[in-house]
Amino acid sequence: MKKPHFLKNPVFFLLLLITVSSLTILIFSFLKLPETPLAAGNHLRKLRYELTDELGLFGKMMIEMLPEDLVFTAFVPSEKSFSRDLGLKLNTSRPIKSHEEDDDGDNTYAVVSRIMSFAVVPYKVEEVDIGNDETASYESLSGFTLQIWRKRNGGGLVVNGVETEKMGLKRGKIIVHIMNGVMGGGEVSKEMGACSLAYRRGDQKLRKFVTARSTKFLLFCCIAFVLVTIVCRSSRPWVNSSIAVADRISGSRKGYTLLMNTWKRYDLLKKSVSHYASCSRLDSIHIVWSEPNPPSESLKEYLHNVLKKKARDGHEVELRFDINKEDSLNNRFKEIKDLKTDAVFSIDDDIIFPCHTVDFAFNVWESAPDTMVGFVPRVHWPEKSNDKANYYTYSGWWSVWWSGTYSMVLSKAAFFHKKYLSLYTNSMPASIREFTTKNRNCEDIAMSFLIANATNAPAMWVKGKIYEIGSTGISSIGGHTEKRTHCVNRTFPLSLPLVTTLHVLAMDGFDAK
Repeated sequence: MKKPHFLKNPVFFLLLLITVSSLTILIFSFLKLPETPLAAGNHLRKLRYELTDELGLFGKMMIEMLPEDLVFTAFVPSEKSFSRDLGLKLNTSRPIKSHEEDDDGDNTYAVVSRIMSFAVVPYKVEEVDIGNDETASYESLSGFTLQIWRKRNGGGLVVNGVETEKMGLKRGKIIVHIMNGVMGGGEVSKEMGACSLAYRRGDQKLRKFVTARSTKFLLFCCIAFVLVTIVCRSSRPWVNSSIAVADRISGSRKGYTLLMNTWKRYDLLKKSVSHYASCSRLDSIHIVWSEPNPPSESLKEYLHNVLKKKARDGHEVELRFDINKEDSLNNRFKEIKDLKTDAVFSIDDDIIFPCHTVDFAFNVWESAPDTMVGFVPRVHWPEKSNDKANYYTYSGWWSVWWSGTYSMVLSKAAFFHKKYLSLYTNSMPASIREFTTKNRNCEDIAMSFLIANATNAPAMWVKGKIYEIGSTGISSIGGHTEKRTHCVNRTFPLSLPLVTTLHVLAMDGFDAK
């Protein structure tokens, strides 16, 4: 039998052999072998186990963002799913860094926190909680709806079409189900479906590859599979790299504006600006200035020198003093026409957060940019006495800690969209603005009501380390809580849109009082 002409060329034959071998390895790396379903009894027994190394590095990173003393159910992608669906792979020679430590664009932490916001619900969800012919709906931390049902004949849960691999692992009060896939928004699911279809077509070509006898047909199938792989991977922004994920998440909202309120505390102002200037995702700083005298030249010079020293890659954070003639707390939310970023981080001059904590909160805000995302939760309670119908009491941090619930986050440390500055300036009722000016209080509650009215959704509390470097704020004045209660009831008698919720995203400890 005469050999084909191209096989007589040893160089060409070697190239063909290498190509086929490489493609074979690539094909089997993408193949998903079916998992053997676990019996329902095994799932329930898993509830007694603590988390083990089965989660993998990225799964553990997700769970560590949540407080162990509150009830959550986390649908954590398996380590294989993180690699297959998101392109995240463990690099033992290069440890993952926090945002504060990172200087080379590694956005793995941002990617994992984004996935966590889609895949965690603030409820207990076990297999026994879902009926055989029932589909239950739960809202994740980012507001994404998870549809959950049981597989036929037992064997686990299915969440938005993604099956469980292992169920009922525990860490504190957190229940963890390991998933054979990634939870995501509608657009992501659509992209995943398109890619799944492409891979099924690739699998059909693989079957033809096995039965084909013609060498030319073999070469054609290999080329076709490579093209399908390239097209599929290019249509999935979360597969190429963690940097691509962060770009997709951020879009046009790269970075945030720091909006700092201050009043005759220049040492605190210097410390705060110096600290936040080190944060890698900070775009600009706006200082709300309502003092009778303008800022001194020495203060301006000091702050500009700090920003020059903190400049990264030739980019210096922009600093601006927003001068106001009237001394009013309403100035805190005065509209700023030329803001470059959508995200505004409102902060008092006496509060310090680590940069990685601020960046984490920014990532949470990006997952739900219409909501208010903050570090300082508060709660209001309905008065139970008969003579005080529709009356509410404002309560501080200890009530939040004791009850595990909150209904607002304060603007002394919170992210929100810049459009709410315009709404506060142009649409807030004059009576509320006058009350705020007269009482030097309540502007933060007013902003919480405004955003709740606009979104009809709860705020999101991010749990993080907080360092209060001052001690002379208005909250330290006697009668502060009574004034806040008066603010909730007298200023907003017609509408109370605040929603009590358990939605918490956490990292580090929480030391606010």
